[in-house]
Amino acid sequence: MRRIIVVLMMFVLSPTAFIPPATAADAPTLSTQDQTKLRALGIKIAVPTYVPTGYTVRKVEVEPCPAGSPRSPKGTCRFGPTYRIAYRNAVPKDSCFFAIEATGGGVGGPIREFATPVNTRLFRNASLYFGKSELSSKTASTAQLKSPQPALISDWGSEDGGKSGPFYHVIGHLLKPAPECGNTITPNEVIKIMQSLTFLE
Repeated sequence: MRRIIVVLMMFVLSPTAFIPPATAADAPTLSTQDQTKLRALGIKIAVPTYVPTGYTVRKVEVEPCPAGSPRSPKGTCRFGPTYRIAYRNAVPKDSCFFAIEATGGGVGGPIREFATPVNTRLFRNASLYFGKSELSSKTASTAQLKSPQPALISDWGSEDGGKSGPFYHVIGHLLKPAPECGNTITPNEVIKIMQSLTFLE
C-alpha cells in the first residue's frame, strides 16, 4: 500500500514522471503501405502510442541508405537511413505539426533557451528543449510546460544511450511553425509522446 501511494505521489508531483503508453488501438495508426515503407529501411521503427487529440498521420517520408553503402549490424549506414512521420492537427485554424524523426548517424544535440529532463522507456534519460538557440539552457517552469512553446525539440536518443544509431527524436513542428500554426502543442504533450515511443512490430 505504501509503495502505491509513493508511485501516485511521483505521478502527480513530477511533470516528467513516466506515463504508461496507450494501447495501439488508442492512437492513430500508420497505413499498411506506410508500415511496409518504413520496415523496408532495415532499422527499428520507433512510433508513438500516444498522440494528442486531433492529430493524425499526415505524411511519412523515408530515405534509404545509398545502394552499396556499408551497413552496421543495426542496419545503419554513415548518415542513414532516415525517416520522418509527421502528424497534423485536423482543425484548419490550428494546422500544427509534430513529428517523429530517425537517422543512422551524423546527429548533434540541440541547445535551446529552456530544457526539462524526461525519463523515457526506450532511451532512458533525455531532455526536451524549447525557445531560442542558446549556449546553455535554463530549467523550464511548470507553467511553461503546460503552455504552447516555440521550437520544441528533444535529444536524439538510441537504445544504447546515444553511443550508436539509429537515433530518434521528437519535434514540435516541422522545421519551423507554419504561418497558420499557433504552436498549440505543449511541452507536456511532447513529453507524453516521447514516453509512449515503442518499436513497430
